[in-house]
Amino acid sequence: MSFPGQLLQLQVIERLSSTNEVLSFLWIGNNADVELDKRWRLYFSLGIAPIETEKRVSRTIIDGRYGYLEPTNSWDALGCGCSVEIPIRNWLFTHMPNIGRQGFHLLSWLNSADEGSLTLPESLPPRLLEITSAPNTSILELSPSCDVTPDSAKYRFGVNAAAYKNTKLAIIPRPETLVTTGERFKFRGFEFKNNELKKVLNRNSKDGGLPIKVNHISGLEGYALNVTNKKVDIRSGSNESTYQAAQTLRQLIDDRGLLQPCEVTDASDFNHRGLLIDIARHFQS
Repeated sequence: MSFPGQLLQLQVIERLSSTNEVLSFLWIGNNADVELDKRWRLYFSLGIAPIETEKRVSRTIIDGRYGYLEPTNSWDALGCGCSVEIPIRNWLFTHMPNIGRQGFHLLSWLNSADEGSLTLPESLPPRLLEITSAPNTSILELSPSCDVTPDSAKYRFGVNAAAYKNTKLAIIPRPETLVTTGERFKFRGFEFKNNELKKVLNRNSKDGGLPIKVNHISGLEGYALNVTNKKVDIRSGSNESTYQAAQTLRQLIDDRGLLQPCEVTDASDFNHRGLLIDIARHFQS
């Protein structure tokens, strides 16, 4: 008979090295009464990757992060009641409890893989290190409201209020240049006719308000925004740039209804902006 995969235990483990580096391992335990020789493949769904110096197993990717591990000639049969740790790269798994939802299946056989049987091994809860720092500091720097608290207008206003004290605004996405040109002032709303502005600032529209003038300049990349207590000037090269300027202008209003006079220039790094929700990191329950 082939190896009884339901008696194989798997667990992702993290520990610190002597230099405080986070190390990750795939722990494999054999609870069967037969050894686990070279006739198996372990299929995974979240992209487990052995480190480059690991020679006992090799990885094959089938599609995306779905693939399998299989033993090489350096694999020593795993005896009854024995276990082994496979060092894995931790770029995806570090501090992530959802690794417990990794989908593992074991294919084992007697004569050939084509005649093998697919079984479900036992996945133990991961043993992870406590999070002592932000997982990705670069995200924090680029998007102050990201990965700190659930995003909300109140939180963004709080970040902006603190930033004002340092003459630094927390605009998302961060523009190429932003120079404040005076103190915040109270205003009654904006007066405009541009359709792109209506998509963003319609709630701030008011007859007799601060006038917004949009000047389309052919060939201009991005936009230039100039806010004073007399008017708002927007120079843009496209409707999309005008829309992005409106998004920046909206964020210049704080929770007390005060507007920050400033000069802003920005352009998209890419032709299209979007948000990818990766189902491998955002599980639906």
